[in-house]
Amino acid sequence: MCGIVGLVGSSNFFIPLLRAMIEQEKHRGPDGEGVWLSKDKRIALGHRKLAVIDLTERGGQPMADISGRYVITFNGAIYYYIEIYNELKDLGAVFRSGSDTEVILDLYH
Repeated sequence: MCGIVGLVGSSNFFIPLLRAMIEQEKHRGPDGEGVWLSKDKRIALGHRKLAVIDLTERGGQPMADISGRYVITFNGAIYYYIEIYNELKDLGAVFRSGSDTEVILDLYH
């Protein structure tokens, strides 16, 4: 199970605090970590990865859509995501990973 952390507010301490929070979640995801900070620095997301579906770096989180407008950090599994992935590709979607997380992100977009 992945570890997810987040902060909302306004602080210059977000990144150091977020890194400390992610470190506390190390046991939840030994396969990688990621941090995302909004442009206005009011929202910060962190993720400890437990690789199950997409084992590559491209499946890392937090993950932004191609436009950069939407960001997700997700823990779970969409078992029928390949069918949805193929339907979305047929409709013109462009994917950078093979992850179910990116499918959720594209569906939202």
